[in-house]
Amino acid sequence: VPKELRKALRSEIKGADSRIRRERREYELQMTRISALQPTDELREYLDSVVFMNVQKEECHLTDLQKEDLGRVMQKRYALLNWQQGSGKTAAAFFYGRRLLETGKVRNVFVLAPALAVNLTWIPFLTNNSVPFVNIKTKKDIESVTDGLFVVVSISMIGPLKRELMELTRKTLKNKACLLFDESDEITNPSSKRTKATLDIFRRLRYKLLCTGTTTRNNIGELYSQIELLYNNSCNMTNWCRYRYRYNKDGELECEDNPGYGRPFPPRGGSVQFNQCFCPGKTTVFGIEKFNQDIYNADELREISGCTITTRKFEEFAGKKYSIDNVKVDPSDAEMKVYDKIMNELQTIAPLYFRETGDARKDAALRMIRTIQLLIKSCSTPHLMPGYDSGELPTKT
Repeated sequence: VPKELRKALRSEIKGADSRIRRERREYELQMTRISALQPTDELREYLDSVVFMNVQKEECHLTDLQKEDLGRVMQKRYALLNWQQGSGKTAAAFFYGRRLLETGKVRNVFVLAPALAVNLTWIPFLTNNSVPFVNIKTKKDIESVTDGLFVVVSISMIGPLKRELMELTRKTLKNKACLLFDESDEITNPSSKRTKATLDIFRRLRYKLLCTGTTTRNNIGELYSQIELLYNNSCNMTNWCRYRYRYNKDGELECEDNPGYGRPFPPRGGSVQFNQCFCPGKTTVFGIEKFNQDIYNADELREISGCTITTRKFEEFAGKKYSIDNVKVDPSDAEMKVYDKIMNELQTIAPLYFRETGDARKDAALRMIRTIQLLIKSCSTPHLMPGYDSGELPTKT
């Protein structure tokens, strides 16, 4: 072997060994339980010095408990901040992103949130703290993105601007950016267009912090899309469940060896595999897959969530400063008439809110679901529905 070739091979092997050691350190740090980490002195000093302005434009500091949690999360590239509403997720996420900008680890910070959170929380917060940002509403706004800016995007806009945002994150920024996803429970449905667009655009970014007060709304399977967004089907989300579960045609639960054991949850069919491991679905008489709140392979799930999610209740930050009082509201006679009309005269009301499918069997099967949907709507705005014969507002109002 020529001397020059041997020298080049030694250089490549040395570089490969260095990269393997670095990635192994990052993997071990990411797979360490958040509760086992302690904020470094550098992070403590940084968090002690930060100041921000609240909605009332009053100067505020982070509490000791917020500093402790944020100091742990800042050591990870991917994390989920599960703080109850009112606990200061916006400020915590902001300082997570700003720290990465100041240290030069990212070129931009993307703030992804529902439209309400964008207009009522993030834009006022960034404006009050004099932080330069771009609010993406059109293709032209994307062209104004430069290094060092916060980029605010509403979830409703990522569908129409998917191609342009993908070009921005992949080609322009080379994925050297951070994602702050507020209300990340918006992508609990892995089959929705919104979830798929979010994953396509942001799954490869180098740093990601998800924030929500409700990681799951109904069952543990809703956690999968958020974990997939964080880890991008890498070795950080390896399936260590030895067994998976499924219901047979007779409705009996069966246990079998898991063929995906020891491999990451795949991009295609990963949510199905996740559900089979942790919360198998059961097909109902209506042909709809139903999930309950039972959890299987709890230890393996605890390993995934323990190194990713940090959870706090509002009481832990603020103390017991409030109490919940339940007030019973009895519906008026006019409201009761609306309920009766929905139950007894659905055929006259349904065309006002739903379109027929053209298939009599499908419409008959949907009758019960549409009745429930109309009853839910009538609990909120009965005075706007047929059958309400009073000039006064509903009792609840």
